[in-house]
Amino acid sequence: MDSITAKGLEFRAIHGCLPEETEQPQLFVLDLHMFLDLSAAMQSDELNDTVDYAEAYRIISEIMTGPPRCLLERLAAEIGQALLDAFPRLDAVELELKKPEAPVKGAFEFFGVTIRISR
Repeated sequence: MDSITAKGLEFRAIHGCLPEETEQPQLFVLDLHMFLDLSAAMQSDELNDTVDYAEAYRIISEIMTGPPRCLLERLAAEIGQALLDAFPRLDAVELELKKPEAPVKGAFEFFGVTIRISR
């Protein structure tokens, strides 16, 4: 299966379960793989035969900067489903949603979730 990758998409948003997470925006980083058959696009060189990156980013941004969600799991699932709904050519999406500023005492690069949603 072919894929389109978007890596390191950064958003400042308010999501989390703890009171301190609802006061100040935190950094979220998203890595995304969108799985689909790209053979038509390889032949046609037409945008309508693939996924429009700008539209995908707009959808993701709208969800990331929208109403707060408590869990990364819920946020990632909403993004994945919204992309599948918007782009009928997609067979599956895999997302890694990272929270590098999670309110955890200790040294770490990030906490995050990885999910895969298929049709």
